[in-house]
Amino acid sequence: MKNTKLRAALIAGGAFGALSALPYLQMLMACCCAPAIGGGVWAVYLHMRGQSFEQPPYGAGAGLGALTGLVGAVAAAIVGAIVQAAGWAPGTDEILAQLEQLGAQEPQAREFAESARGLIESLGPLAAALLTLAVTAIVYPIFSMIGGLIGVAVFNKKDA
Repeated sequence: MKNTKLRAALIAGGAFGALSALPYLQMLMACCCAPAIGGGVWAVYLHMRGQSFEQPPYGAGAGLGALTGLVGAVAAAIVGAIVQAAGWAPGTDEILAQLEQLGAQEPQAREFAESARGLIESLGPLAAALLTLAVTAIVYPIFSMIGGLIGVAVFNKKDA
């Protein structure tokens, strides 16, 4: 594969997308979308290693980060569907039960739990996976783009 940008996006996006879909590693995404940012940084590193530029290619880094985020979103949707089908993820009933326990203390949480249960039951598993893909296809590229910009700033080798 000659295109280093595409190869870097596939490697970094596939890795962070797959990791972000695993049940207990999903908590890393709550940490300021760290895997998405890290995926963008890693993709820029893979693309820029051994190269030097007169001007830092921030536009190319942002574009590579966005592409990495899209690949990550698709990878997360695929791995997430596999994890759910295999029964390795916490069940929807368990999550909703936790929300309802919280709802016993807070009326707003109870309303949210009831709304969430209705939405999940009406959508079904395929629609829920597509909804997840739609959300991650927006969020992951944004944070991976930030990671791409950070990667350019860190890994750019300026000719002396």
